[in-house]
Amino acid sequence: MKKQTLFVAEEGGYAGYRIPAAIALPGNGVIVFCEGRLGGLSDYGTIHILARISTDGGETFGRAFLVAADGENTVGNPCPVFDRETGVLHLLLNGNLKDGGEAEILAGRAPRRVFSTCSEDGGATWLPLRDLTGAAKAPNWTWHAMGPGHGLQLRTGRLLMPCNHALSRDVDPRVRYVSHAMYSDDHGKTWKVGADVGPDTNECSLAELPDGRVYINMRSYRGEGCRTSAISSDGGETWGEISPERLLPDPVCQGSVLAMGERLLFTNPASALRRENLTLKQSRDLGKTWSAAAVIHPGPAAYSDLAAQDPSPLLNRAFNGLYTPGSSFKPAVAAAGLLNGVITPTSTVNCVNPYVYYDYRPTCLQHGHSGPIAVSDALKYSCNIFFYDTGVRTGLETYNAMAQRLGLAVQTGVEVGESTGWLTTPEDDNFTSSLIVQAAIGQANTMVTPVQLATYAATIANKGVRYRTHMVA
Repeated sequence: MKKQTLFVAEEGGYAGYRIPAAIALPGNGVIVFCEGRLGGLSDYGTIHILARISTDGGETFGRAFLVAADGENTVGNPCPVFDRETGVLHLLLNGNLKDGGEAEILAGRAPRRVFSTCSEDGGATWLPLRDLTGAAKAPNWTWHAMGPGHGLQLRTGRLLMPCNHALSRDVDPRVRYVSHAMYSDDHGKTWKVGADVGPDTNECSLAELPDGRVYINMRSYRGEGCRTSAISSDGGETWGEISPERLLPDPVCQGSVLAMGERLLFTNPASALRRENLTLKQSRDLGKTWSAAAVIHPGPAAYSDLAAQDPSPLLNRAFNGLYTPGSSFKPAVAAAGLLNGVITPTSTVNCVNPYVYYDYRPTCLQHGHSGPIAVSDALKYSCNIFFYDTGVRTGLETYNAMAQRLGLAVQTGVEVGESTGWLTTPEDDNFTSSLIVQAAIGQANTMVTPVQLATYAATIANKGVRYRTHMVA
């Protein structure tokens, strides 16, 4: 996993940076927004919106620059959406007085506003702030918050933005946050407010499902230690019943969801107790179940946002696309174990769930097998526990060296530009000992290209002889 630090506290004149939002644009553009907080890390005070732009798909970023400010007051909660039909990038925001924070707003003693701005040149320049408060905020609401994080353009062309609000105490004596969505059917000229999702929901994120329904994933104040979700069948105007997402533990914090084809991706601090363990999860069944894909940062963590480039016909994914190799990595671990005497062709590992490695307890699907299993059957049935154990005993450095010897995470020599990829190493920012186990089955941070996998398979078929890969007309 490649990481970059884009904003560093106490650099650039700001005490700190919080509340990220990210969006991908056509032509390998990526923009990352955040709040720049002057004078301290409080949620109110003098707060500006800053951005950094990449034109190479996130490989490098230009310098941070100011997008929006309101004198000494607060401008925050960046929520961008790109209109594919007009080429305009919209950014919706919130604002309040520098000394009128959330407590004062909820008590009805300070105003909360909704702003928008837009860019017609890929984020390089921005129009002055436009006040949307009258259209976006009902008269009996005190609090209003955009996102934070990216909005959506549905396949119908509708712009749809995640929001939440709270009623005045004259209407509801309890402070109860409520998620909702805003939408525009005229490319951001006018905005309408959708129906409430339900009480005790808060910061939220949206994804359009393959059938056109909209999935909303929400921060929850329902005391269940997890996220909540709901589905809209009318483009975010109304919502069905709220469901707890028990496979998505949450410490009452923000999270981000993104649709990628048939998959949903989700990030949040995956803990019911503390803001820590920023984790990427995926669902292959439209949010019914979730599985961990990667731990991004195991330590303290809070807000996040997801963005993905549209599939590009000009990107040669065979040579430049990077993918997790999964179980195809297991023969490299087997070869390393055999050549280093860690295993023999007949020695066995007992496949019993779970595999225990300190406090990490991964499992095996045990398709067609269980109990003692030798290397040939472990490969045949793709036994995770055999390769967890062999990988740990062989060692990360040793099995990585074998993978590279067989053609993974090294350039193939093909006559066109190609990515190198990378293997999981102790130098990775998110490295923990559990990644030694994950990497042994081709997971963790390991990423390789399809042409490397083809070269790797050919090298194994050629009994370890690796030939240079060539293009053939």
